Parts: sequence; structure tokens; C-alpha cells
Amino acid sequence: MIRGLSDFKDAAEAVQYVLLSIQSVATVIAIIVGGVWAYKNFIQKREKHPRVEVTHHIWHRVIPGGKALLFIDVSIANKGSVLLRLRTGQLRVYQVLPVPSEASRQISQNTLDSIPHKECDFDWTMLGYAHEAWDNEENEIEPNEIERMHYQFSICSQVRVILIKSDFPYFENGLFGSPARKRIIGLRHKLLGGWKLDTRKQLNWSLTTVHELIPEEDFS
Repeated sequence: MIRGLSDFKDAAEAVQYVLLSIQSVATVIAIIVGGVWAYKNFIQKREKHPRVEVTHHIWHRVIPGGKALLFIDVSIANKGSVLLRLRTGQLRVYQVLPVPSEASRQISQNTLDSIPHKECDFDWTMLGYAHEAWDNEENEIEPNEIERMHYQFSICSQVRVILIKSDFPYFENGLFGSPARKRIIGLRHKLLGGWKLDTRKQLNWSLTTVHELIPEEDFS
């Protein structure tokens, strides 16, 4: 009888040991999962992806000959903690008023409810275009620094309202950015017939601004 109680006690202690071991393993797994989650959501997200603020500063002056000089300063502020490397950028200037004929036709035929979300822009007449292309280290913006670019255009002085749109795309390694994963994906694509996959993730910072050109006689 005493031996039976001893065996029962040993079995109970063994079960308790196993349960404690399982609890310890579960705790370690929970800590690891929590650490990975915190890294992905607070460290990697905030430090891997740049945070950028784009602003426009616009002014103009009417000159003889029915022309107006348009000056646009585009400021790109690196608000994050990661070095920002821009590769390309573009700036477009459109006429809004007087309303161009094609845009007027679209406006008269459409309502806000009937225009698809991706086609909500009317065909404004383009008055000016500028494109930027930089080398690898030509336009690097350090954290908390601001890059300013200046543009000048000559437009008709009869234009009263313009729309300025700037776009600055940025590519970075996406989900499959590590070399090992790239090799695995490359092998997989060869087996599937040579399909190619762009492993880069594209971000795009754009800003649209509407500016009213004050007639010359209104200048004080």
C-alpha cells in the first residue's frame, strides 16, 4: 500500500513537472512572438519606411506681352529616422480657370456619383512639366533635413487658377528583400517558366495644390 502511494506521488510529481515545462515553453514562445510583433510594428515600421512631408510654395508676377512668370518651390522634408534616397520626381502645372474645353465637357456630363474613384481627375490642360532624375547619391536627404527644388514657368497671364501636382516615387526592398529569399524566389520562378517578380516596394509621395493668380491690377 505504501509502495502504491509512493508510485502515485512520483507520477503526480512527473505530471506536475511536465506541466511546468509546458508552461515555461509557452511563456518563452509568447515572449518571442511578442518581441517579433513589437519589432515589426514599432521598430521596423518606423525606421525602415521613410516618412516624408512635401510642401509647395507658389508665387507669380505678370510681365509685359501677356505672360506671367510662375515660381514654384517644392520642399521635401525627411521626418523619419532613415536616410531618404530619391531617384526620380516630376512636377506638373495644369490650367483650371478658365476651364479648358475638354474639362468643361466632362464636368457637364458627369456628377460626383457617376465618376469612378480612379477617374475623378478632369482633363485639365497642362501648362508646364518638369522631370528630375538623380544618381545614387545625388539627392540623399538625411533625417530631419529638408531638400528644396525651384522651378520657373512662363504661362499666359489670362489664366486665373492653376493646379500643381508633384510626385516623388521611392523604391525599397519589400517582403522578399533578403538575399536568401530572393534566391528561393528566383529558383521558384525558373521552375514556373522564368516569371520575374519585382521584390521592391514602391512608396509615392505626391501633393496637389490649387493656386489663384491675382490679376496684375490687384497687386498693391
